[in-house]
Amino acid sequence: MNERRHAYYPPRAPWHSPLRNLFWGLSRRLHLESMRLPLDVTIWCALLSVVIPGYAWVAHGQRTTARVIYGCYALAAVVFIIWLGHLVAACAFGVMVSLHVSGVLHLIGRQSLKLDLRWRMLLSLVAFSAVYLCIYRPLQNQFERRLALPLRVGQKVVIVAARRDAGTVRQGDWVAYRIPGALGDHAYLAGGLGLGQVQAVPGDWVVFTREYFEVNGAVFPRRPYMPVSETWIVPEKHWFIWPDSIISISGNPRTEAVAKMMREVAMVPESEMVGKPFRRWFWRRQTLP
Repeated sequence: MNERRHAYYPPRAPWHSPLRNLFWGLSRRLHLESMRLPLDVTIWCALLSVVIPGYAWVAHGQRTTARVIYGCYALAAVVFIIWLGHLVAACAFGVMVSLHVSGVLHLIGRQSLKLDLRWRMLLSLVAFSAVYLCIYRPLQNQFERRLALPLRVGQKVVIVAARRDAGTVRQGDWVAYRIPGALGDHAYLAGGLGLGQVQAVPGDWVVFTREYFEVNGAVFPRRPYMPVSETWIVPEKHWFIWPDSIISISGNPRTEAVAKMMREVAMVPESEMVGKPFRRWFWRRQTLP
């Protein structure tokens, strides 16, 4: 009896059934089922094939090939996330885009066979550019803005948690922040993203001498181009971070010009914060400069 009842159990819904139901609802509302493309699949299958990597083979009944594509894509996605910022992650990202583009080309493959080699190569290039610019580039930007941002510091890669909760930053914390470029007398301070340690927070007193600098009485080693005899008070909603960006110097610049340039970017507004480094990225403990 149990075996007979099992035979009447309905099949399980596939993982993409919510997305498929959404497309079915849209197609009924927009009457897309009455439209015909110059392809041998329905319009909603074509849309799914463009959005989901590998679905083009499902639309053509090649489910085994689709499963292989799904597995390769998932493996590449895992490698990309784990080794974010390294060369292997860039290669995995390229594999993800290529697998996605291969599905789009498979969808229109029978039509492209009517074209000569030159036009097929151009079609492949256009498909790759469209998929990358319309899908993967926006997704990558959102990933870096909302989840994790890789920063290369010297020979190391530091993964930064892309959050802007400036209220949790304390003295001694490391933060990633935007550095404005500066141009002085035969000197150039490269702008972009920087990673630095917060030496002082709003309201702290910073005293500079020829041998060291103090923060509220605590003594720290002097950094290059710091003022010789000055006292600063960190203003509200700012941090004191002495920039570690590379300075390009040509000719015989004046030391005063370079020092002035450094002082202008040492007070970092909280609004320029990008995020704080993760302590660990998966099993790897991150070491900071």
